[in-house]
Amino acid sequence: MATGRQAVPADIDWKDAVTGLVRSSALIVLFVGENEGIRWEMETIARQPGAAAKAIFLNADPDRPAVFQQQIDGLSVDVPRDQKLLGVVFVDGAAVPILSSLAEDVDYEAAVMWAARRL
Repeated sequence: MATGRQAVPADIDWKDAVTGLVRSSALIVLFVGENEGIRWEMETIARQPGAAAKAIFLNADPDRPAVFQQQIDGLSVDVPRDQKLLGVVFVDGAAVPILSSLAEDVDYEAAVMWAARRL
């Protein structure tokens, strides 16, 4: 199981390493922020058959849901005022939002555990 950032040896292209991990992972957990590397990783997940179904995209900044939604190809989710957008999973190709009232670490942990159990 790979978690967090993983060092890639200098003689291996990081994109090749990510592509291999996407292919071999049972569950993909990706914290979505604002950088080109994350964007490329999301596109790679979208291109590989079956990868999106085993992925959970988590919002790195739940206080800024519009930034997250823009990164997920303009995802449009109505977030109730008393909720925060933690992330999304894709079920049968449709985005399913994961909402929380607090966006605490335990909420993220529960979301990842739920995503793992649904596989």
